[in-house]
This record gives sequence, C-alpha cells and structure tokens, in this order.
Amino acid sequence: QAMTADPRPGQRTDRGPDQVSQSAPDAVHHPPPLFLTPASGHIPPMTETPPRLFDRQLLARRRNRAAPKLADYNFLVRRAFEDMCDRVDSITRDFDRAAILGGGPGLTDELGTHPAAAKIGWLTQSDLAGDVAARLDRPSVCLDEEALPFAEESLDLVLAPWGLHWTNDLPGVLVQINHALKPDGFFAASMLGGSTLNELRRCLMTAESELTGGASARVSPYAGTFDMAALMQRAGFAMPVADIDRVTVRYNNVFALMADLRGSGQSPGKRGQQYTSNNVFTRDHHSLPRCIAVATLPSLPCSVVPVSSRYTRSESRPTSTR
Repeated sequence: QAMTADPRPGQRTDRGPDQVSQSAPDAVHHPPPLFLTPASGHIPPMTETPPRLFDRQLLARRRNRAAPKLADYNFLVRRAFEDMCDRVDSITRDFDRAAILGGGPGLTDELGTHPAAAKIGWLTQSDLAGDVAARLDRPSVCLDEEALPFAEESLDLVLAPWGLHWTNDLPGVLVQINHALKPDGFFAASMLGGSTLNELRRCLMTAESELTGGASARVSPYAGTFDMAALMQRAGFAMPVADIDRVTVRYNNVFALMADLRGSGQSPGKRGQQYTSNNVFTRDHHSLPRCIAVATLPSLPCSVVPVSSRYTRSESRPTSTR
C-alpha cells in the first residue's frame, strides 16, 4: 500500500463559507508525499527497451541466501560508504529526508559515527532482497532500484553504495533518482567500475578457451568514470563529479575469492549465463589460483575499482523518456 506523509489540518478563517465555496482556498504548506500513490504511477525508464543483462530475481535470491552472514562479508561496502559519509560531512546544510539504496546491514551504524548523522532527519534504507531488508534498521523497505517508489521531489539526500552496477537500465535509474530529489538535493553513489576483477576475467577466459576452444564472459561489465559523468549529465544532474578509488584485495586462492563473492551477494547474475565448468578450476589447481587476482589478503593481487560519484540535483531536468 502506498504511503504518504500525514498532512496537517488547516483552514483559512478570514473568509465566509460563501467565499470559500466560490474560490479555491489558499494552499496550506504540507510536506511532499514520500511515496508514489497508485494514481501517480511510476517514472518510466529513460530508455524504452533497455537490454536485460542481469537477472534481478536471481540477484535477489542470492542476496537472500547471503542475508544471515552478509555483515561478515561487506567490508568493501562499508569502506565505500565511509567515504560517502565523509563527503556528506563537508556539505553545510541539513537533509530532512534521506534514503540509502542497497549496501546491506551495518551502514546506519557507520553513519552514526559521522557528523553527517546530525544533519539527517528521517532516514530509510532499502535492499533488493526481502531477507536483507528485514535485517536493516527500521524504517526499511524492499524495493527494486529500477522502479523506485519515491514521489517526485520527496527526498533531500540519496546514497547508493554498491548496488547500481547490477541495474539493467542505469540511465533510467538515475533519472528516477533525479526526480525523487528536491531542488538542490544531493546524490552520492559508489559502484563497481572500470577494471574491477580484470585479472579474474582474463584468467577465466584463458583457462576456458584452452579447455573448450571458446569462452564466455564470466565477470560482469562495469562502467568507468567517463561513462558515469556522461550518464549523470544525461540524467540532468548539475555539477557531476566522478572519481576512482582503487582497492587491492589479496586472496590465497581463487576459491577463497569465490566464497567472498558468494557471501557478499555479489556473484554475477547475468541472464542466460551458463555455469563455469569445474574443469576450469580443477585441471590446473595450483597454477590457476596464482594467476587469478581479485579483491585483500596477502597473496594474489586483485583489483576492485569502485567508481564514486556525487551530484547535485539540477533545477532543469530531462524528461524520463528519450
């Protein structure tokens, strides 16, 4: 059921009943509704037919599976969110309504250690997976970032740590966030980008091609800084800034890396993707882990490249269909 802010009752008393019935009463200032009503529908995606690269239902099932121990594996998410909080700390204004899209448990506790917490009034956090959302601090909501339920100009601050890289229609999601923000609202996001897991991608393709004579993409594609800057300008944000925070995480072997990806709910969820054959890992058990690099302990180099972006909502916004 759609939720709206409870309006304050009010009525002018300087008019008689006849005057009130003949002309519309002056508008009473109410807080804007937070969620869309059924009549208002939702903001359509920017692209009419975006390619469906990711299976969102599969991603939700995997996050539900990882929900009980997700807090033990999201150390990179907390690191990225801490950086986002530092950026909000530097803003000299308050935020009446704020939303955190994705990221998992523990983020509101991290926010509480920053001065930014004193600037935020009402705060909600969401997740694609229902079991993860149920473990978040209240108020929380289970939602799909591709169909945000927030009403237009209902939020002052939106933070999106490590979730938007799994969306099929990233331009459309950015447009919806732009519409949900009030004028001069602030949006900050961190997502996997650039050459993340490039070592893993290269080694898996080499091993699979040697075994089968062909190879499939086993690591999802990620946007770079130039891509994000262009997408933000297209979505109508003002003063977009995008940068890279390169993190190297080392694992003793590829199986420890896979366990971390599975435990953090970040396993690839590409549509129609065939599972990697066990032969790719077992035929050369000793050499393959040495050549694979991904994300931090003391052995295999691996690149995790979150693209951090921060933007201010522009007064003039594009239409949601282009």
